[in-house]
Amino acid sequence: TAEIAASTRQVAEGVKSCASLLELARRVDVYAPIVEHVHAVVEGELAASDMLTRLISRDTKPERD
Repeated sequence: TAEIAASTRQVAEGVKSCASLLELARRVDVYAPIVEHVHAVVEGELAASDMLTRLISRDTKPERD
């Protein structure tokens, strides 16, 4: 995360909070695909272009039950 922040003069949205948000989502059993994918990009596990492809190609789900 420090590398991402140092590489830009702009605000890197979500870099500092995505790990905490992902942990919270998992703890309360909330499906949070955007948080999951941003976390994977921040951790270097996924390319940003792949994140976009995966998010727009996933099956849609109702917003609530």
